[in-house]
Amino acid sequence: MAPVLMLYHEHDPDPEMRPEPIGAEQGETVIAHMAAGLITAYRYFRQQGRSDLGTRATEPRNTKTKIGRNDPCPCGSGKKCNRCGGGETIH
Repeated sequence: MAPVLMLYHEHDPDPEMRPEPIGAEQGETVIAHMAAGLITAYRYFRQQGRSDLGTRATEPRNTKTKIGRNDPCPCGSGKKCNRCGGGETIH
């Protein structure tokens, strides 16, 4: 990450943010190290993504039956579900 930040702040107007100037040859070396790091990171995460493809369990689906608005309420009141408060009583 340091090479990326170094190149990013290379032309920063704030002198405190600018790193020490580097030559063209050293700049090429930094870019080569960044490319090697990116390739290594890509290979690592590509392998991590493939390692658990077949082992991940699927999420359970909602097994509750959906109650229609005109169906009787499951609380046993005999009212339609949209009219009943689900067995709530107000005191």
